Amino acid sequence: MVKRGDKLPTRWGRPPHTKAKHDILVAYLHAWFAIFGQSQRHSRVVVFDGFAGPGRYSEEESGSPVLSLEALLDHNAFPRFSGTEFVFLFNEFDKARSDSLELVLEEFSEGRGGLPDNVKVHTESQNFSKLAEQI
Repeated sequence: MVKRGDKLPTRWGRPPHTKAKHDILVAYLHAWFAIFGQSQRHSRVVVFDGFAGPGRYSEEESGSPVLSLEALLDHNAFPRFSGTEFVFLFNEFDKARSDSLELVLEEFSEGRGGLPDNVKVHTESQNFSKLAEQI
């Protein structure tokens, strides 16, 4: 069993500052997906969330992995992004949270009838520093 560095359960309540952080993240990704998704110079965009969490909070609010995918897939210009591969790497060190994240991402994908061919999702359950060094 992985020892947690915090005292939170596998899923916890989403505090207001986290909601604000998510709003900023989505706005940021929305802008950058538009730039890179239509760029002639870039054929791949990689999004790395090193502390991805369980995918959902205790009241079923979406976590950053789902919000990041929604920012891309629901982007009004997404049909024009077909020439760009989008790779998402979600890392969550805690095993219970990582298992939750994988389930949430699987449900998300199934709920959309699968992901487009140019969108790849990978999950890891590693120490952030060690994973970053490997990358």
